Amino acid sequence: EMVEAGGGTYLDFNLVHADVYAPEDDDFGDPEHFNPVGAERFSQALGTIISRAEAGEDIAADFYSYDAWDAYLDSQTRVSIVNFTSTATDTGIEVDAVAYTGHPELVLYRFSTVDADGTETVVQDWGESPHLSLPLEGHGTITIKVDTTIVNISYTGNDRSYQHTVRY
Repeated sequence: EMVEAGGGTYLDFNLVHADVYAPEDDDFGDPEHFNPVGAERFSQALGTIISRAEAGEDIAADFYSYDAWDAYLDSQTRVSIVNFTSTATDTGIEVDAVAYTGHPELVLYRFSTVDADGTETVVQDWGESPHLSLPLEGHGTITIKVDTTIVNISYTGNDRSYQHTVRY
């Protein structure tokens, strides 16, 4: 409201239609921040929207409105983002993943460890539990990856992944 009151146009790219801009898994350096490729893709989409607006086009239809929140949620057919927290214990690591979706959906999780050469070893295959208890001995670091997907969608494969190296 403040931006519009000052004569500006507020563009909430959280609510942009997927045909205008849709981030890809490879666009992120971590669950919340673009890597250089993602920053370039987003900047190109933003530049296109700004150019269209400056040319006098009505760009409002490219974004869901806050008044149409249910329509926005209905459009979210994949996991938007996933991350996890981890806690070291005397016997290993406890991992709790969180997947963000539109309407509450049944999300499946798969946990893997990732070696230095990128080799993945599944330690907990696809299931409903967002929790992993990974027994480990001693102290060190380990890279854990969580993959997610939503049940009963036409897309096959995982929707979003998050990988992080943790200490134990």
